[in-house]
Amino acid sequence: MTSARRGWHSLPLSKRLVLITTALLTLGLLIASLAVTSLLYTHLLGQVDDQLSVTSRAIGSQALTQIRTGNSSLMPSTYYVEAQYIDGQNGSMISADTAAEYGTPQIGRLSLEETIAQKDSPDLYTVDSDLPGRQWRVITLPIKDADTQEYRGVVAIALPLSGMMETVARTRLIVAMADVAVILLGTLAAAYLVIRSFRPLRQIEAVAGRIAKGDLSARVPVTEPATTEVGSLQRALNTMLQQNEQAFSVQVVAQERMTRFVSDASHELRTPLAAIRGYGELYRMGGVPPERQNEVMGRIETEASRMGRLVDDLLQLARMDEGRKMNMEPVDLTEVSRGALSDMAVLAPDRECALISLQDEQAEPGPAVVIADRDRLSQVITNLLGNVTR
Repeated sequence: MTSARRGWHSLPLSKRLVLITTALLTLGLLIASLAVTSLLYTHLLGQVDDQLSVTSRAIGSQALTQIRTGNSSLMPSTYYVEAQYIDGQNGSMISADTAAEYGTPQIGRLSLEETIAQKDSPDLYTVDSDLPGRQWRVITLPIKDADTQEYRGVVAIALPLSGMMETVARTRLIVAMADVAVILLGTLAAAYLVIRSFRPLRQIEAVAGRIAKGDLSARVPVTEPATTEVGSLQRALNTMLQQNEQAFSVQVVAQERMTRFVSDASHELRTPLAAIRGYGELYRMGGVPPERQNEVMGRIETEASRMGRLVDDLLQLARMDEGRKMNMEPVDLTEVSRGALSDMAVLAPDRECALISLQDEQAEPGPAVVIADRDRLSQVITNLLGNVTR
């Protein structure tokens, strides 16, 4: 890629659009200006040709008479007439003022044969003047003897083109100045419209910058109808940003839940591990009477099962699961509390603890059935008792 192309592609899109619009406007005005001035030149030249075609025969006859007599007082001031005879007697007529202002056309030698061939529709052509920058329009006619009807030479009648050329030049200058003004105004209008049209995209750019800095709540202002490309983009981006924010919030909540669960699980695992260790030490030291061995072994098995379920919960959380669903069922609160007290007696044998009825402290508590998750309920009671033993 060349340096020019790299420089072009490095420009912002808004500047490129303004430059492209200005270039197209300039090209269009240039073509239109050339067309207008060319048509004007052709039209004015046609008027000069029409004037020569209409007046050439009368001017030519009058000029030939004056050339013979040497009297040029009746010669039109802007015409030039030159007669070339086959016998070599040539002559020309032009007023002094016309010669001073426009010079004399450089016609050269005329061909009688070609002039006779074109006598019904004579061609008109342009020749230079002896003054620099001046031109003349010329028409040629054959000279015919009135008595013998023989062709005796060629007469050239010319009109200066300076007036026409000055008109065309002034028109070109005016058109050029108008083109420059239109290009400047068009460039300013294009820049304003492009900047205004790109305002929603700049808002999107600003929102993207805020999101990159961590502000996930940023949204694109909806300023355009949904039927437009920009309006559709604004709504699509807002929908995507909302979904991203929700997904990030869910991820943050999941991370917080994982951290909290790991902390709770560590606390929960400490209690059954301590109970199992205490029952084991008690059994090893012979402190468990035979009649309580089944009870102690049952408690060890129960705590081990609870530890296994906690480990399962950890595995589920590691798989980004929503957590183990609570198993709601009828649970005897008295039975769960009695088991927790039994664990506490092993963990803190120096503390006195007992399960009493709210109605009668001396009576054995009866069943208290609730709908709950047995493991979660056991965790709550064990945590409460564990806080007491600390």
